[in-house]
Amino acid sequence: MKPKLSFPTSLASAVVLLCAAGFTSTVSAQGADSARQEKMRADLQKRFTAADTNADGRLSRDEAKRGMPRIYRNFDAIDAEKTGSVSLEQIAAFAEKQGGRR
Repeated sequence: MKPKLSFPTSLASAVVLLCAAGFTSTVSAQGADSARQEKMRADLQKRFTAADTNADGRLSRDEAKRGMPRIYRNFDAIDAEKTGSVSLEQIAAFAEKQGGRR
């Protein structure tokens, strides 16, 4: 004969199951966000490399204008040190900062 669970035991079991389900969906969402962010980084790297016509690891204003128009439009904000060129790291930091403002 199957033992009958008391109300507190059933409630505790339900809470454990709900918590486990919530944790699983949180982990799945984080995994999806992580995969999305990785794809975005890879796409940025690909576009940056294509725009960096002299392969010096930095984009000049002209390279940005020709290959990455959004970077060109925000060039002065990205080039905070006013070096006349921007690195992939500066672009990524700017994009992350802008993403947090939305």
